[in-house]
Order: sequence, then C-alpha cells, then structure tokens
Amino acid sequence: GTEESKLARWIWAHVYGEKASYDIRSDHSDDMSTILWYDSSVALENPGNYLDNTGYFDHGGWYVYRTGWQDEVESDDVMFEFYSGKFFGGHNQEDKNQFTMYEGDSLFFTDSGPASDSLYYPTEYHNLILIDGEGQVSQTSNCGSDGNITNYFYSSGMDFLTGDNSFAYTQFSDYNSESTHCDEGSFNPVDKSERNVLVVKDFFGEPYFVMVDDIKKDSSNRDYSLKFQNSLGTSYTYGDEIELNKNGRDSSLYFVNPDINDLNIVESSHGREQVLNVDYTSVSPFFVYAMIPSSSGSQVFEKLVVEGGFGFSVSRNNIRDVVLISLESSGVSYGDVSSDGKFIYLRYEDDVLNKYSVLNGSDLIISGVDYLDVSSDSSVYSNGSDVYIQEELDYKIYGPNVENVYLGDTELPFEKIDDYIYPIYSCVDRDEDGYFDEVCGGDDCYDSY
Repeated sequence: GTEESKLARWIWAHVYGEKASYDIRSDHSDDMSTILWYDSSVALENPGNYLDNTGYFDHGGWYVYRTGWQDEVESDDVMFEFYSGKFFGGHNQEDKNQFTMYEGDSLFFTDSGPASDSLYYPTEYHNLILIDGEGQVSQTSNCGSDGNITNYFYSSGMDFLTGDNSFAYTQFSDYNSESTHCDEGSFNPVDKSERNVLVVKDFFGEPYFVMVDDIKKDSSNRDYSLKFQNSLGTSYTYGDEIELNKNGRDSSLYFVNPDINDLNIVESSHGREQVLNVDYTSVSPFFVYAMIPSSSGSQVFEKLVVEGGFGFSVSRNNIRDVVLISLESSGVSYGDVSSDGKFIYLRYEDDVLNKYSVLNGSDLIISGVDYLDVSSDSSVYSNGSDVYIQEELDYKIYGPNVENVYLGDTELPFEKIDDYIYPIYSCVDRDEDGYFDEVCGGDDCYDSY
C-alpha cells in the first residue's frame, strides 16, 4: 500500500540512503533493499505517526525503547534494546540478556558481535557476566542456547521486564537434536541468572535505565565480571559514578550495589570496542546499577538506606525520583514507604508525589495511606490521571483524580468509591471495604472487560 511504501522509504533512507549517518556497506548496488524499497518519487513517512516508542516482540525475545523517530540525519534520540530469546536454528551468539544503549551517534553500551565474525560471538564481547572467566555455553555451528523474557509490563511512563538467561549458562537449547555435535563440556551451570530492567521514559526529556543482575552459580565465592562494551573513543571520568563521554554526549553509570569502592574496575579493549570490566567476588553479587544519559543536564544521585533491599534517588531542579529494589520476597521499606514489590518507583514534583509504580508486588503504603492493594503479585503504574495494570485482577487503588485505566493499550471500565478505584465486573458483590465478597463463578463473570 501507499502508506507502507512511505514507511519502507523512510527505513531505506535512514539505513542505506540519503539520511543514513554512516554507511553499513560500501557497495549496496545489488542489495535487496534497493530493489524492493528504493523509489525516489515516494515521500518519506515518519514511523512515529503510527508506532509507539516502545516495541516488544515476545516470540523473538526482543524489547526496544526509543525516544523518537528522527526526520534528519543527526538525532539526539536515545535507543535502548534488550534481547533474551530462544534459539531457532542457524546463527546464534552467547548473548542472552544482552542490552545496548545509544544516544544520538554515541554508542555508549554497544554490541560487538556481528553475524559475520565468529570471534565476537562469546559472552565477553557483550554486556553480560562471566563467572570465574567462563560465560554462557559455547556456540558452534547450529548449536544454540535459550533465554526467556519471563515478565513484561508496559505503561506510558515506564516499562519493566525480566530476562532469565540461566539456561544459556547451563544447557543447549531444546531445539538442538539429540544427535547434535554440540559440546556439552562447555556447560557453565548456575543456580539462577536473571536481569531485571526498569525503563523510566521521561526525566527532563531523556529516559534512564535501572538494571538488577541477580546471578548465583552455587554456594561458593566466585569471581563475577560484569562487562560493559563501549565504542572506541569513549572517555571515562571516575568519581562516585563513572561518567562516559563520546562525541560531546554524556552518560552516567551509577552503582547502587555493590558500592563502587568495593568493585575492581579495569579498562581494556579489543578490535571493535573498549570494555569496562567490573569485577566482584561473592556468592551472589546482586549487581544494581543505573544508566542515565545526561546530555540535557546534570543530576544529583543519592544512594538510600533501605530496609530489605537497596535504593537511590535522582534529582534535578524540582523533580525527584525514588527507586527501591527488594532483595528478598518480604519487601522493602524506606521512610514512610513500604511495599512487598520487587521494584517501587516514585516521582515527586515540588515534594508532592504525582507518579508511582509497584512492580511484581501487591501493596504500597505511603504515610499510612493504602495506595495499592491487589489480589496477587502484579505490576501497576499511576501518573495520577491514568492507571496501567499488567493483568486482569481485583484491585483497590488510591486514585482521587484517576480518569482512565489501561491494560496495555486497551481501556478498561472501573468504578470509584470515595478516593479509591475498583475494576468493574458483571457479577461481583463487594464487602464494606470494597473487596470481592461474592463472585457468581464461571468465566462469564470476567467477560465484562
């Protein structure tokens, strides 16, 4: 169709054509993209007219967030990508739970391993973790491993996902046949390995990213080495954080746990990238770190003393974000805030709370007020007027000014009782506190969504 041609024309122009900032291939006269997509008479249509800035592809295990879709050659947009997918045959790399983060033309956290060069397949050429110098299972021809995005939550203000790559250390993919030549001697079994990612979409026009690497090989002390691949020419400034600079752009890397002074940080390089090697010896290091693109201004970052976990605040002008991370399933508390969630996100503007989220939890109490009470562990985000829920469940959410409730992009019905909102089901009686008291039973009861 005409609109599809305009979008394809935009893709061609920005990857290979007149708006490409770099040339991927020196000679693309025979490229299929030229044959199928190039027609100079077709106008370019910006994909942002049709697409959200968030993309999640569950079958392939891909998540992408970008701040915009540029019209010109140069752009200040930030793009973040995360991958933890299954192996379906053919090419594969040791890259489950890999992420990248670009800001404009500065590739702050990049990927070293193109398909054309097997030298860069291994774990150490990705933003991943080695254990005692060993990574995910070694890849050979048609031998692959699996990752899995086990949890995903979308909202207008933030996204959350969890990637489990424990199988990528422990065994080859089930896709490989029993008669395969894959070398089982390359296994590096772990008790657990997951990467949790919080994407805060707008902090003075730029996003920031919070990562938690919950990894444990066994009950012994091990040498864990967290790798950060940075493009050649990146400079580093060390202090309470690591400041990365490339092409006049800045990005800050903050360590919440372990403390940066307890880490052994070593710079190295290989043929394609510079590498920050962050080394720590522990039974389970529980790496917690934040990546904050800061080209639009500087921020004040403060580690917080949190009962049951870790936390930090990041402030600029009149905005203060607080992020709390639970270490155990019992939840966290900080000041007048308590929750059983894995992540708690709070935004204050002029010291007034106006956005919050609980991720993988069921309650949130602030200053004695029950802001959130849901029937099972889930994820909820509120910006005051809009509430996003991860799944259909019973909830009681403090929301005196709530106007809309969404499940993904789908708007859901709700009712308001005093200052609290509740889901509307077709056959539910509630008790005096607003909770489910009697349910008619059967699937029809939940079809009103």
